[in-house]
Amino acid sequence: MCTLKWTPLLWLFIFKCGASEDSRPVKVKPGDDVTLPCRGSRAANIIVLKWIRPDLKSEGFVYFFRDEHSYKSYQHPSFHSRVELRDSEMKDGDVSVILRNVSIIDAGTYECHVGYGSSPELISSINLKVEDVDSQELTVRPGDDVPLHCRGPRDGDVIMLSWIRPDLRSEGFVFFVREKRSYEKYQLPSFHGRVELRDPEMKDGDFTVILKNVSVDDAGTYECHVGKSNTGSSKTHTPEHMSIVYLKVEDSGPTAGNIRVGGDKEVGVVVALWVSVVAALFFVAFGCFYLIKKRPAVQQIITYQQITHV
Repeated sequence: MCTLKWTPLLWLFIFKCGASEDSRPVKVKPGDDVTLPCRGSRAANIIVLKWIRPDLKSEGFVYFFRDEHSYKSYQHPSFHSRVELRDSEMKDGDVSVILRNVSIIDAGTYECHVGYGSSPELISSINLKVEDVDSQELTVRPGDDVPLHCRGPRDGDVIMLSWIRPDLRSEGFVFFVREKRSYEKYQLPSFHGRVELRDPEMKDGDFTVILKNVSVDDAGTYECHVGKSNTGSSKTHTPEHMSIVYLKVEDSGPTAGNIRVGGDKEVGVVVALWVSVVAALFFVAFGCFYLIKKRPAVQQIITYQQITHV
């Protein structure tokens, strides 16, 4: 929507059009850098710029600029050192910001407010969606080694990494790392000696693990969770859900053709065959019963008499 705004300082009318074109969803993956676009007036002097998250209950800005200076002290702690202007001079009214190293918790609504000497006005609204980087389905055969992909924050101190099987009722992890050390004692027994990091140093946020010698019992859902330390603190963030992998194991043994999809469910050729056989028997039995009922009573009497005289 276009509005007409009077700027006494310049003694002219500034024709300012809201950036409705920026009111759209933006999709990224964890670890990406994303530009949040916003454009104000090309002619006016920008006094105040505020980027906010209206869906957050806690106080603080995503980014705050006033009188040619940005103020980190007014930012929400989770955005410290992660947000900067795309153009530090804001030429042609470009007040877009770059949000670095996106994580799951960054998903939400971002609003850009610009002030030219009066109260800042809403210029654009961005709906940021953060998708799991490795949400996928994998189909393997027994005996294979399979990578379970997970990629998260590329910088910062990773205190905890956990791979879990939420579809299993028993307690324990598929793989567990804390302070750069893996703990087999926290693993489910069935995964002992069979899971390792693809990159032991987890460089560039690579938290992928290799599951070795897969069996049909390994079919199911795998989730990757990563916990980072707070800046300047020994405390750990609540682990974030980074990726999910649906593993299917195709049996290549005597029951070849079956695919185990997790838990106690098995689907495949054998199951389909049994269903077909049972259905066929049911229809044959029903047909015979129907034909017997339709035969004349005289024939039934004669048949009975013949049998009694044998």
